[in-house]
Amino acid sequence: MSPIQIVLTAFFGFLVLRVLVVTRRGRIPWPRALFWAVVWSAGLVAVWFPETTTRMARLIGVGRGADAILYLSTAFLSYLVFRLYILLDRQEQAITRLVTELALRDGAEAEEAESAS
Repeated sequence: MSPIQIVLTAFFGFLVLRVLVVTRRGRIPWPRALFWAVVWSAGLVAVWFPETTTRMARLIGVGRGADAILYLSTAFLSYLVFRLYILLDRQEQAITRLVTELALRDGAEAEEAESAS
């Protein structure tokens, strides 16, 4: 086993264990945890059996397995960044609505208190 295989095995193994711990604590739902565990387990398979990535690469028209993983990872990460952007934008809009509602409510309460005096 090469040094990179040892490092990546430890890294992917840590990620799989971490997602299990976070899921047991109820921080993420089981389906999402299962998705990430499968992704990282696939990473382990690619580390242990690199010839599988070469076969997969040839199926999709790429010469080397490492190149295919790089291309697919880049596409996947780009999609995740896009999703995060959309979620953050929605969260910002929700916070803005909440702050506006609180400000209007506090203003109305202040007017009522002033008129009652």
